[in-house]
Amino acid sequence: MAQSHSRLRELRELINQKNQEAQAFRKKIADAATSAADRKAARTSFDALMDEVDRLIAERDEIVADNEREARGQNLDDQMRDSRRPGNDDPEAEQQRRDGVHAHVITYNAALKRHGVIVTKKGGQLNFRNVALENCHSDVRATVENLNERYFSALKRYFISFMLGDTNRCSADDREIVFGRHADFRGFLHTPSLSESEKRDMGIGTLTLGGYFVPKGFVYDVEEALKYYGPMLLVADIMDTATGQPLPYPTDNDTTVSGELVGEGIQVTEKDVLIGQVLFGAYKFSSKMVKLSLELMQDSAFDMESYLKRKLTIRIGRAYNTYFTNGTGTNQPNGIVTAVIAACGTPNAAAGQAYGTPLIASGASANDGGAETGGTSIGSQDIVNLEHTVDPLYRRGAAYMMHDQSLRRVKVLLDKYGRPLWQQGMSAGDPDELNGYEYYINNDMTPVPAVAAANQNTVLFGQLDKYTIRRVLELGIITLRERFADYGQLAVIGFSRADGQLLDAGTHPICYLQQAAS
Repeated sequence: MAQSHSRLRELRELINQKNQEAQAFRKKIADAATSAADRKAARTSFDALMDEVDRLIAERDEIVADNEREARGQNLDDQMRDSRRPGNDDPEAEQQRRDGVHAHVITYNAALKRHGVIVTKKGGQLNFRNVALENCHSDVRATVENLNERYFSALKRYFISFMLGDTNRCSADDREIVFGRHADFRGFLHTPSLSESEKRDMGIGTLTLGGYFVPKGFVYDVEEALKYYGPMLLVADIMDTATGQPLPYPTDNDTTVSGELVGEGIQVTEKDVLIGQVLFGAYKFSSKMVKLSLELMQDSAFDMESYLKRKLTIRIGRAYNTYFTNGTGTNQPNGIVTAVIAACGTPNAAAGQAYGTPLIASGASANDGGAETGGTSIGSQDIVNLEHTVDPLYRRGAAYMMHDQSLRRVKVLLDKYGRPLWQQGMSAGDPDELNGYEYYINNDMTPVPAVAAANQNTVLFGQLDKYTIRRVLELGIITLRERFADYGQLAVIGFSRADGQLLDAGTHPICYLQQAAS
């Protein structure tokens, strides 16, 4: 056993060394300045290196498995010496208990799909409310709460044991829970779908995954909390799909066609519908590595579940909002601002143009009699004129979106009767409004500039849910156990695949305001 532990330490050092060597090749592959030939050579060297890592990991896992078998054998020997049967004295009763646990898990999973969770933010803190659990019987709630507590306790003990160099320090029961093999946790844990090439692209070998099974309720909490780190997940229409294959989505433009009055015996007129499509892909988002130290996990007050939820949601939520707002559409999502500008075309300073014609701001001078221009301010007439760039059919349920500093300027605007355009909600829970419409703050948008400049697109208005976000499966979570073991750390990564597109078949459901260039 002592010799195997020495070999384990040696293997872990080798694995960490090889992973560090692989980093250089990974950077070379990702560098745009690398020639095609050099990139190909680097990829070949990287794959060979990762094959060596896989071989070392396979040897390590075999030693770990042997140690676990030896530990289980020793445990059985101890039980025999104590003249006790191993395990439960009544296998039939134990099976009935596990069947009951599994039935409760099935009930809970169905409730998650039906009711989900609610996340609120107060005082800078996220508060998670599991509505699904509230709608379950008390017996089911007790089972789920027990499983959740057991899981995170086992995960914490396992990670501490791993970083101390011997996973046998934690119980076999803990290891079975962490690796998703424990019978009580059947159906309770979620594991991400990840191909071998995706594992390598994220810097991990074939067998370096471990402890990445997480409770399904945890995934629901994180996905719901993402909405608090940018408004795009709040305003967009969300489409969940089971695979990441390219997805054509049909659109149609029938706005110029109306029905007809037909006389008796008169044949009806044919008129085809103009059909188009947008294509959804699946771009991979990552939280980057969230590192956990041995000292942190050994602290009894450390709440691993809350810490991971907070870190993963902040990082992925920010990435989502940035790309779904300003993504270029080339090797990344087509952001709502990018898509609206492309669909609506060149703005016009004159109001009353055809629907879908963007507006150039005239400024706030008409409101206060000052010298403000449309380059550095927004006037009440700009807000009204922007509304009327959108067809009335799309104004029902429409909303504004802008940077917080743009909203600050708009809040002080008065109409010609001296009334503020911004209106606070009349009762608790009612949204604040701007000229009778809801608004959303998106700090990934361009604010109204202090100095006039060209192409400053600051405000969107229209049916924002015509922007659709396609998500593939659920959020995935993996754990890198080897790369930072010599630092007494492990890393957790959250990842998801998604894309965003504006559904505009030429009817322009969303339009934009551009500041004057001077």
